[in-house]
Amino acid sequence: MRTYRIRTLSRLLNVTLALATFALLPAAPTDAAPATTRAVAVNFDDPTRPTLVFVFAYYCGYCKQVAPHFQSVVSAMSDRLDFVMVTSETAPSQTREFIQRHGITATLVEDPNFDYAKYRVTGYPNFLWLEPGKEFRNLGPIGYDATTFTRRIQREWDAYIAAAVGKVENLTVTPSAEPGVFTASWTAAVSKLPVTHYEVRVGPLCDPGLMTTFGVVGVSSVIRIPNYIKCRHMVQVRAAVAGGFGTYSSHQHVEWSTYNQVRCQRGKRVRTFTATACPTGWTKISA
Repeated sequence: MRTYRIRTLSRLLNVTLALATFALLPAAPTDAAPATTRAVAVNFDDPTRPTLVFVFAYYCGYCKQVAPHFQSVVSAMSDRLDFVMVTSETAPSQTREFIQRHGITATLVEDPNFDYAKYRVTGYPNFLWLEPGKEFRNLGPIGYDATTFTRRIQREWDAYIAAAVGKVENLTVTPSAEPGVFTASWTAAVSKLPVTHYEVRVGPLCDPGLMTTFGVVGVSSVIRIPNYIKCRHMVQVRAAVAGGFGTYSSHQHVEWSTYNQVRCQRGKRVRTFTATACPTGWTKISA
């Protein structure tokens, strides 16, 4: 009789502890709970700047696979691109869990009436590319590895920049009396984006591997080629904007009629340079 009472009291104690523990647990999320992400209206037909749209569903396995790559691009390019995630699923709690698990900071749009036919979306994941003043483009699933995904988005951005930033026109190159020094001038590029500076690229035609790049603010500059060699040089200019460059202008050639030469030594090596002074690390010697 005593053993029976002890067992009964033990069972009652276990049940009481279990009920108390259950009462302390937070309530399970329901579909009626609001999502913690930013549900806003987005104009897909006329965005203010390039936008990448990720059409997904919380239960999609491939969406879970590509989500980290998507967030990496969001973190790297949010200063120049808008990023939006769209779902038509009416399950806020599961969608919230998906967003939080992958740390996604893109804008979330929960639209049960999303027009899949209009945007030609036939499965998940699907990505749309939007540009101001242009019709959307369906990019499909893009790729499930980080390298393929990142390269594809970068390629879309580069194409947008190339179209938005016009080429530099009327490039004129005038050599000076000093070899390796010239003046370049051009007409400002017609650009839909603010031009931050211009990039001047110079290199000898006899050795294309010696290309040198200069950053120039304005539409003209005096350029001094480092370690100039006796050769005809090619000059190109392109406009730079935040996050990219326009295309290079048609190149122009520059050649000097007179050349200065100097003999230099470094260790046991002796070499003649076409310049007014020896390069860094070399010592001038008499002829």
